[in-house]
Amino acid sequence: MRVVFAAVLAIIVAALAAAQGAATALEVVATIPMPEVGGRIDHLTFDPARQRLFVAALGNDSVEVIDTSKNVLQRSLRGFHEPQGIVVVPDLNAVAVANGGSGTLQLLDAASLATRWTRSTAIRNRSSWNRKDRVSTRTCRAPRR
Repeated sequence: MRVVFAAVLAIIVAALAAAQGAATALEVVATIPMPEVGGRIDHLTFDPARQRLFVAALGNDSVEVIDTSKNVLQRSLRGFHEPQGIVVVPDLNAVAVANGGSGTLQLLDAASLATRWTRSTAIRNRSSWNRKDRVSTRTCRAPRR
């Protein structure tokens, strides 16, 4: 787990360096332990304004918050249900977390990390966005823009 995380962090740092015109060679810059995380991790997202990396710890039902400016685990957020998708939403000053186990979407305040709201998506257990609902036979689809 630590080796995988170190590799992922190196890729993110390299991508940020490339965006700033620096050399693009990958190198491990830190190994950050997440001692309370058991099981697998899923998606990651980065908040450049606060220099935080958010890790969806699917097997731990948590979101891990890494301070990349100090290369330390800042906080472990509990209360999720198989967090899978995760994304920083700068326009809302928020982080959105999709929970596969409960079929909910949680919106966190990016500054305080408090939950602003939780909404049901009616899609559970790693269902695809296009599937037949077993109860009503309606088709559920992702919203179009």
